[in-house]
Amino acid sequence: MENPGLFSLDDDKLGKLSLQIDPTFNKTNWWIDMIKCKYTSNEQLKVKLDVRMEKPQNLKMCGWCYARGKNVWKTWKRRYYALVQVSQYCFATCSYRERKFEPTEMMPLEGYTIDYAEPDNGLIMHDGKYFFKAVREGDVVTFATNEENERHSWVQALYRATGQSHKPTPPITQINKSNSTSGQKDLSDSDRSKNLGFDEYIQSDPCKFDHHDLFKTLQTATLDFRLNDPYCSLGWLSPVQSYVLEEYCSRYGVRGCLRHLYYLNDLLDRAEQGFMIDPQLLHYSYVFCTSHVSGNRPDNNVSTITMEERDGFSEIKERLKQFLENQVTNFRFSFPFGRPEGALKATLSLLERVLSKDISTLISRDDIRNFIRKCLENAAYTNYTRVSDQAKIEGEREMQQQNDNAELCIELLQQDSEHYQEAFKQYNHLLIEHEEIF
Repeated sequence: MENPGLFSLDDDKLGKLSLQIDPTFNKTNWWIDMIKCKYTSNEQLKVKLDVRMEKPQNLKMCGWCYARGKNVWKTWKRRYYALVQVSQYCFATCSYRERKFEPTEMMPLEGYTIDYAEPDNGLIMHDGKYFFKAVREGDVVTFATNEENERHSWVQALYRATGQSHKPTPPITQINKSNSTSGQKDLSDSDRSKNLGFDEYIQSDPCKFDHHDLFKTLQTATLDFRLNDPYCSLGWLSPVQSYVLEEYCSRYGVRGCLRHLYYLNDLLDRAEQGFMIDPQLLHYSYVFCTSHVSGNRPDNNVSTITMEERDGFSEIKERLKQFLENQVTNFRFSFPFGRPEGALKATLSLLERVLSKDISTLISRDDIRNFIRKCLENAAYTNYTRVSDQAKIEGEREMQQQNDNAELCIELLQQDSEHYQEAFKQYNHLLIEHEEIF
């Protein structure tokens, strides 16, 4: 029977239905049979439903499973399980009873390794035929699901939660064998990893790799990808990229000082290639390395440094000094019309930090003034040489060249007062000397 109209309050009860749904349940245009009442006709009775559940953010997986372990779930029975993210790096598997909000038992996943398991003849049930296990020293927890795709979903979710190095490989069943011979089934993840040559790395022991070299390669590739849009990034990594690199460092023990030394080296390489790099970013990484090398960390924690890091820092400091000296000498061409805004002022601030002996012993005001005076003197000669060359190109006769040269000089002096005077505010008398020399 079908009635597309609205039911009124006077209509008789036609039937009822009972739904068992979970947070992952989503169905639209779903026709379901209803249990007919006593006086309903013998025709088939169905109702069309739309069911949408909003899953909590910390819920990664849920469903019915059989389980038995040594410390938790000591009896082999069917329970409702949920994989919950407790904190950023902590996950737990919890079991629940119907109509109960609190878990009956809970197993933190820290230290466990997840893998597929062969069927246990003594535990096979009609709705629990596909097995997987969680293994830790002194404990083994066995799970079973009703369908193979459910087992695969559970194993993959638990594998991501544990962060283990071993990647579970599904066992080859008779169905998989027939599908593989007929060529109708796509390659699995493990097959694709073998074909691409990744299987050796996935199954290998992470302790046997030099993670500092691997991280250097990863960070360099990440920076190059980010600099595809140089005016947007200016060398700054995106939040997602920073999170991935920080996760790699914390998981594989990459030293923070060495990480920033690699970063500074990459940034200087890109800046010398003509990429626009934010001086504030160079300042941040340099101060981080300086605090570790000098032992004057702002958080007063004890820090260690290797000889490789110390020698690398000395090379980076000398290289950064030469780069900043070149930036100040060619400030008109490195920061055209004072752009990016505040970059020249940040460069002068970083120069003071680089010329200092260490983080606690700052350079004297006379020394920094003499250094900047030398840079501005060279800048005057550099600017005049370029202006003269430009006038020679634009003017054909000698008198025309002199007029063009004078106009370009006046324009350059006006730009100094408009775009660069604010950055050289602390060294205003040096800028005046630079203009007089020019």
